[in-house]
Amino acid sequence: MKKIILFAFLLSGLVLAGCSNDDNPEPTPTPKPEYNNLRDSIGTAARPTDWNPVSETVLDPTNPDAIIVTQQEIPVPVDMQQDLMAAFVNGECRDVSAPYKEANGKIAFALTVMPRIDEATNFAIELRYYSKHNNRIYIATPFAFAPLTFSHGTPNGEGYKATWH
Repeated sequence: MKKIILFAFLLSGLVLAGCSNDDNPEPTPTPKPEYNNLRDSIGTAARPTDWNPVSETVLDPTNPDAIIVTQQEIPVPVDMQQDLMAAFVNGECRDVSAPYKEANGKIAFALTVMPRIDEATNFAIELRYYSKHNNRIYIATPFAFAPLTFSHGTPNGEGYKATWH
């Protein structure tokens, strides 16, 4: 009988030792994906029909600013048939672009902004992007017009890194 009690005592000790928290730590909970308002929120915007550039006859073609924005700089997936990007100066649309595929396979938007013939060239450009993916219009932080440069993205390099809100 003493052997049975001793055996039961040893067995219970082994069971308790096997259940310690050090040997079987609690599983680490999987973190929830972080909500990103730019990427995840759904809006109610329809595809803009009033983004019509001003007539080229009032623009100065000798001082263009080329802007290339690639898909990597867009906060959401690009819809090749529905998405649009436009460049505005003082609330006036200067150019509109649909997405296209570059020779290197990148999806991009290409815009050319020109000043009005009677306009000084020290103005800011505001990009607006319509996304069919989440029915939103994104507006980028305005940036300075830079004529005759490729400082706002290049056709086969990196696109202009706009800050969207």
